[in-house]
Amino acid sequence: MLKRILASTVLLAAVLAGAGAAPAKLTGGNGTLYIGGWPNKIFIIDEATEKIAGTIDVTTAGPPKRRSAAVDGLSRTKSASI
Repeated sequence: MLKRILASTVLLAAVLAGAGAAPAKLTGGNGTLYIGGWPNKIFIIDEATEKIAGTIDVTTAGPPKRRSAAVDGLSRTKSASI
């Protein structure tokens, strides 16, 4: 019984000691992120400030269309531009 009271007291003291500590502040790193956005934008994000540092306008129409080569009698897939 005495061991149980002692263990409970030690556990309560540990919980109370940890409750008063302030949580660590999370901060960003020192790099740059390039995140694809919609429509036709790539966002440049500074990790340190966690703010958008700029954007890149994308002028391409996207990846090339693909079609089945079975239409041509082949058993593989090829690009529509071929």
